[in-house]
Amino acid sequence: MFKKTIIIFYGLFSEEQSYDWIPYIPLFVHARLRAAGFFPVLIHEFKDRNYQEIIRKYGKETLLFGVSAMSGYQIKSSIRAIECFRKQADPKTPIIWGGAHPTAMPHNTLNSKYADYVCVGHAKDNFVNFVKTLQKERIKESNFPDILTLDDFSTTKSERYCVKDYQYDLSAFPPLAFDEFDFSYLLTENRVLNYVGSIGCPGNCSFCTWGGKHPWSAMPPKRVLDDLEYLVNRYNLRSIWLADADLTVNKNYLLGLAQGLIDRKINIYWRCHARAMELAQYKKNDYALLEASGLDRFFIGIENVDLEIQKLYGKIIIPDIVYEAMAEAKDFDIQMKMSFIFGNPGGPLNDLEKNREFLSKCQRLNPNMKFQVCFYTPYPGCAMADLAESKGYNPPTSLEGYGDDPYFLDTNRSQKNRIFWYTADESDDYNSRYLKLFPKTDCLPEWGWRDKKKKH
Repeated sequence: MFKKTIIIFYGLFSEEQSYDWIPYIPLFVHARLRAAGFFPVLIHEFKDRNYQEIIRKYGKETLLFGVSAMSGYQIKSSIRAIECFRKQADPKTPIIWGGAHPTAMPHNTLNSKYADYVCVGHAKDNFVNFVKTLQKERIKESNFPDILTLDDFSTTKSERYCVKDYQYDLSAFPPLAFDEFDFSYLLTENRVLNYVGSIGCPGNCSFCTWGGKHPWSAMPPKRVLDDLEYLVNRYNLRSIWLADADLTVNKNYLLGLAQGLIDRKINIYWRCHARAMELAQYKKNDYALLEASGLDRFFIGIENVDLEIQKLYGKIIIPDIVYEAMAEAKDFDIQMKMSFIFGNPGGPLNDLEKNREFLSKCQRLNPNMKFQVCFYTPYPGCAMADLAESKGYNPPTSLEGYGDDPYFLDTNRSQKNRIFWYTADESDDYNSRYLKLFPKTDCLPEWGWRDKKKKH
């Protein structure tokens, strides 16, 4: 009898983690496996702190143990879970890693004692086919794109692997198993949950851990609205965060969701990511519709307006176009929250002044301007991380090292002590100027701010 149980582990991001979101990466994998006839067991460590009991229950009958991890503490979480699993399961049961870090550093992951396979990129048809073949114990007879072992690196010295990306059609994606989970453990007094209904991003940002241009694809609007309505009604939500990588890329799609929320009388506040240059296509009537539907914030990745740094990023932001977009939206109760990245390797050290001037002008143009600041983190596998290394940064050399490195344990992404790709004097001067120019940032999520505004 073939084994059908597959354990998917999604670990904590820090020891002090006090909140989390619905883990959609493993939830998407869970949906694909369930639709293919398998029995996926999702361990969300934020809730399942005593996951040893779950592993003890299913370990002996498990076909495959999978983890998803970013660089940082989530690697440590995953290693602990793998060690626990190996004590409970057949020692021959394979371990597969997926997620941002294994995708960026597959050889680094496979070269540890904790991985048999790495799935790079999204777990698409290749992953399901891999599991089906594994079930039939014929894995050595087949080759699966983007499912790697150490043998794939036997003829090359490269630590990297180029993902063979392709359009991932979500039009008939199997249902997410919302009915199998109770996500009430994620609710705070704000009563907000997250949702993801699309994948892909047209950007090619050199600092992004996923890197490259990934074709954008989304679930049908009706499917998304059905899911949102279910979550809102089941959990009595006040707000929802559409955590897709990019929702402003398709204006008609986003406005269709907004109109659908109005038509269905789904009375919530919601927010999503936006790419700055895409906002140029949105006009006052579009903002009026979005505001009426409950949109309360666009989260905008400006990153840096210094042209030299933008060239390093592979991401061009034209300030005049952003100014026009901020002015277009100024009369609506929609926060425009910008995110900046400072302390970049290879860029000029006077970028702080240029970005402060840009931000101040945006704040004058739009009273609903908010902003946050992140200091550059050298996520592995990115061109910017390679540049940081050439300027003096020494990256970890092992999987365990990436789980312990201070750069990746700073979950606020605000490490601004010693910047190792600057000289010591440059680093001190840069941080001093930063504190003068940006003494306060808008870190709070401010859920329900429009209701509070009405009361005043």
